[in-house]
Amino acid sequence: MLIPSPAAVPSFTNAAEASPVAGGQVGRLTKWIALAVIFFLADAIQLLFLLPDRTGELFAWAIDVQTTSFVLAAAYVAGAYFFIRVVMVDSWRRVEAGFPAVVVFVWGAAGATALHLDRFIHDGLSFAAWAAIYAVAPIGLPLLYLARRRAARVPFADTPLPGRAAMGVIGGAVVLAALLAFALPQVTIGLCPWELTPLTARIVATVMALFGSLWVSVALHGGTTAARIPLEAHGLGLVFLLIAAVRGAGDIDWTNPLAAILVAGVAAMALAVATTLARR
Repeated sequence: MLIPSPAAVPSFTNAAEASPVAGGQVGRLTKWIALAVIFFLADAIQLLFLLPDRTGELFAWAIDVQTTSFVLAAAYVAGAYFFIRVVMVDSWRRVEAGFPAVVVFVWGAAGATALHLDRFIHDGLSFAAWAAIYAVAPIGLPLLYLARRRAARVPFADTPLPGRAAMGVIGGAVVLAALLAFALPQVTIGLCPWELTPLTARIVATVMALFGSLWVSVALHGGTTAARIPLEAHGLGLVFLLIAAVRGAGDIDWTNPLAAILVAGVAAMALAVATTLARR
């Protein structure tokens, strides 16, 4: 993965000296925060996807079932791509629709951490990094998003309303299912086609909320420019979810009807994203 160096981050002085950018500028602070997030995600991805059997040694907590590691890695892949693009672009409008979904994810991960703190390996550097990220991000990211949004000029939404409405309804349904799964982890454990714990049930629910809320955010923000980068990240994450199903096939109870439903749902969302991007 090619990660821009800090030297590649454009330097902005003040609003008077900066050239105007449609939809407002991403801003220097946002780019530096994105770089920090990228390095955290890159480390987590290589561990969760390449060394899932060593999470007890190297991660913030031990994930016994590898499928769950792959699912979390898929969310991190989507996030890494998104934040790389945040570093590379100048226009806030091109990336703003992705931030609400990231906020939803960090809220869910922080909530799961607080509810299951006893499951974490407290004496490791990985937990220190995890705790720092999910202590700061749930407050810092919403404040950053609101500050940049207030400073931006919001262009006219140029995508058809029926398509946006459909995306919003489907995404909202996914978010609702994710909220129920998070609130009722024992029910989620009983329904899921692979083995979960209360902590991993809530983490999987958080990943669901990430993907669903991205569709809601894109639908609400509107605009071709606003949708492309968030949908590209979303599509990449969905592809990695399908890879997770293949790599974790041995952990999955394929006689459970929900297994096929989940795979079909992810594939349908990936196809819808690819079709949408091809038309833009």
